[in-house]
Amino acid sequence: MPRLIDSLKNIIFSKDFCSRHKKGLNDFIRTRILPFHELIFFLLNMNNKSYQEELDRYFQTLHNGQVPERVLFKGSLSKARAKLKYQAFVELNDHLVHSFYNYFESETWFGFNLMAIDGTTLRVPNISQIANHFGVWNSTKGEKPCPKARASQMFDVLNKVTVDAIISPISEGERELAAFHFLKLCPEDLLLLDRGYPSHWLFKLVLSMGANFCARIGHKQWRTANPKETALKTTMHIHEL
Repeated sequence: MPRLIDSLKNIIFSKDFCSRHKKGLNDFIRTRILPFHELIFFLLNMNNKSYQEELDRYFQTLHNGQVPERVLFKGSLSKARAKLKYQAFVELNDHLVHSFYNYFESETWFGFNLMAIDGTTLRVPNISQIANHFGVWNSTKGEKPCPKARASQMFDVLNKVTVDAIISPISEGERELAAFHFLKLCPEDLLLLDRGYPSHWLFKLVLSMGANFCARIGHKQWRTANPKETALKTTMHIHEL
């Protein structure tokens, strides 16, 4: 574990990582109270209170203080965060996932990593720029239209590891988002799919990545899963023999 933490710190402190994930050439070049690496550490802190409360507690911990201290206002945090590309966290997560499967003994099922994919919708802030990007959900239950995004993740169910996650406009379908997850499949992965995902093109895509799948399918839509069809084919085969 210490080696993994040290490797993450080396990435976050590196100038190359900063240059790839800042939006402007002149961003994060001056000495600030919240430099690039501190901003990353703060956002990785799984904040669940108001930003101002979290900032005060963060600097209290950082400076070994007895009580929360007001060092930075949330407006400065918003300005700093606006200079940061979200891809920084994608790269850090990829590094964590890669390190986990390379340096730790992961739990498997008959030698397979069990990967489940599922999607959901998320309510996002009702701001015009956000609504224009993600789209607006028009409810059929009489509720007011609200901006929503679609999220999807590929999750290792035995080791509790999110291998890949995507947030996209609501217009994107779950199958299309699943296809992006497949880029990170490995031959030792067994993909678990609920009945909303099965399709011929999706199964072919999984096999083209050298991985395996187990899907829940409806026998009315898939004749090969119909007990009557299966029994008929078995009977015909035995008769031919």
